[in-house]
Amino acid sequence: MRYFASDNTSDSRAPSCSTCTGTAILGRRRNRMLRPTKHSHPDQTVVGLATILLGSLKKSRLIKYDALLAVARKHVSGGDVLFLPALNFLFSLGLVTYRSKTDAFEYSGAQ
Repeated sequence: MRYFASDNTSDSRAPSCSTCTGTAILGRRRNRMLRPTKHSHPDQTVVGLATILLGSLKKSRLIKYDALLAVARKHVSGGDVLFLPALNFLFSLGLVTYRSKTDAFEYSGAQ
């Protein structure tokens, strides 16, 4: 069973995992995926990769899935692991839409 917690994690229930939002509790250890700690390398975070992907999307307006994944792999070590959480973060902010017919992402934010 999974338990999800918010930022005020005073809950000590069973171990859990989370997606890219909120704080996951794994025993007593907190895993923060969106908010980097002082030990996190800025380029190897979800927010850092989302910034890089957003910059590429602003330039081209429309980028195929494979090309955007290549951008993630080129700029960030472990970019293929952070790719989907970064896209989920951009989707939740309403900055990216997915076009299934062309298998491409489109920048949908303000210019």
